Amino acid sequence: SVKEKEARCQTLSTELDDWRTKATAAEEESNQLQQQLKTAKQELHTIQRQLREAEFDISSKQRAVESWEKNATLEEQWRLKMEREREELLQELEVTRISKTAAEERLLRLTTSDEAEIAELRNIINGLRLDVKEARQERDEALISQDEKLRIKELEIARSTSMITEMKKQLSVAQLSVRSIRSLAVQVRSLCGELENRRTEIQGLRLLFTGIQNGYQALQEENAQDKAMIESLQNNAAISEYQAKALAASLEDQRKKHVEMMMAKQEILNEKQRMLSDAWNQLNNSVELNIYLQEELTRKDVAYHNLEQRLASAEERCSTISQHFSISNSTLDNVSSGALPHEFHPLPEVEDENDLLSSSSVNGDPYMLKVEPQFGRLITTDEREEFNTSVDSERLAELNRRNKSLPPHMRSTYATELTYAAKRFPSERLEDELKNSRDFNPYLQKNSGDTSSLVS
Repeated sequence: SVKEKEARCQTLSTELDDWRTKATAAEEESNQLQQQLKTAKQELHTIQRQLREAEFDISSKQRAVESWEKNATLEEQWRLKMEREREELLQELEVTRISKTAAEERLLRLTTSDEAEIAELRNIINGLRLDVKEARQERDEALISQDEKLRIKELEIARSTSMITEMKKQLSVAQLSVRSIRSLAVQVRSLCGELENRRTEIQGLRLLFTGIQNGYQALQEENAQDKAMIESLQNNAAISEYQAKALAASLEDQRKKHVEMMMAKQEILNEKQRMLSDAWNQLNNSVELNIYLQEELTRKDVAYHNLEQRLASAEERCSTISQHFSISNSTLDNVSSGALPHEFHPLPEVEDENDLLSSSSVNGDPYMLKVEPQFGRLITTDEREEFNTSVDSERLAELNRRNKSLPPHMRSTYATELTYAAKRFPSERLEDELKNSRDFNPYLQKNSGDTSSLVS
């Protein structure tokens, strides 16, 4: 039974080791799943940030396109005004002699309108600069592009302002020419040579007119180029908007897939955590059972050692009793003893109550002494002494021979005629003693075969 208990303890310890390895593996798997969850969350955050950046780029491009459209409308208005001013200048050149006052009023109106337009352009430039400053705070790359565009626009505005100044110079020159024409008109009758000078001035004005027409055509070409640029920018904005929508749709699909994957992983993780908790509970139960079995084994070992000590003490008492009951010719009397053949005499009473070999402790199976009586004549004292010496020497030799072949706790000093009627401590007797001991647990004896099922 002790070997079986030791084997069960070994199996329980191996099962405990297996459960511990399984628990560590489950913990490692849970750590890996948590790391995968963290990486998926980081990827989701990066994708959301990229989506926000793309939306911001699209909005900045839309604002830039709107600002360009506004600038284009302003430039068209400016060109229309310039065309009207040029027509008015031509008309003033044709009617210089007739409408000096009208030309001066128109000149004043043109100057005031030019100043108002310059102020409007400056306000627009200031607004654009503010927009550029806001764009600089939002993103550095957009800042660089907006700065370049603003520089280009400022150059165009500078060109337009330079053109306005040139037109003012031309107006001043025209005014001077009108004055000179008036003076020449006064002197035309008297000076025919001045007529030729006037013709040369008219030719110069014609050349100036042709230059103005060429500049107007160049401005029209620039306007066409600006329109083409605006159309290309609108196309680019439409393409970027389409790409942004496609990117948003793809990001939404990826987000849904990530959410589904995360939910599945979370379910797997929850199930593994439940399995881990079940395994941990089983492990705790098996540990408690192992502790209980170890305590029972220690109790049984103590009981076994106590039985061995009692057995050794009983053997010592048997040796002392055998010395008292040694069969010799000096102690046996075949006539006066009155003993029957093969009569069994019980052992004398023992003072120790805990002795297992006494008649009170061993129930119905005491150690008995079988004495062989002798019949015949009476033996004298001399014959007894000779017989005793020869028999004692033979007994001592036999006893020494037997003690050499026995372990120390089995060695004794009794004679060869002492024999026991029954076997000493059979297995049934040992089991009865274990059952009658105070440390015996019937629940463990009944359910000893079910420990493996409890652990599993």
